[in-house]
Amino acid sequence: MEQQVSVAVKRVGKVVAPRDLRTPHPALARLREAEARRQAKHQASGYSWDMPYFDAPMYQRQLRIFSGLVRALAPVYGRQEVDCEDKWIQGIGTLHHLVLHLHFGGVRMALQIFEPSDRGREKERKPVKATTLSIDTDRSRDGVHE
Repeated sequence: MEQQVSVAVKRVGKVVAPRDLRTPHPALARLREAEARRQAKHQASGYSWDMPYFDAPMYQRQLRIFSGLVRALAPVYGRQEVDCEDKWIQGIGTLHHLVLHLHFGGVRMALQIFEPSDRGREKERKPVKATTLSIDTDRSRDGVHE
């Protein structure tokens, strides 16, 4: 086990946490393009429903964390992508969540950050008291189930 860990550590090398999103990892490209389109549409229309979903500092922090994780995992893990998952909750509306999908052969994982300030109460998840990174199997793609 120690030998495998040392090989992985050598392969990953030094990892530096990103301080900003000036040079995000390409795994964030599709999400950032969608956010840029929403921003342009909002500036043209002025309607609140056209605003970008992930402009708030909390989400920018999550994007920096995911960008850093992807940079660290890229040398040893297959394909990565940060995506938006929407969930509609009656009485609250649509909640938008950032999810980091990791794909390596037949193994898929989903990483998601939950904040104490998250709006809405999802029945299948207890509220968190501190920022929490959730790691789960990725059931949202290609019919993969446990």
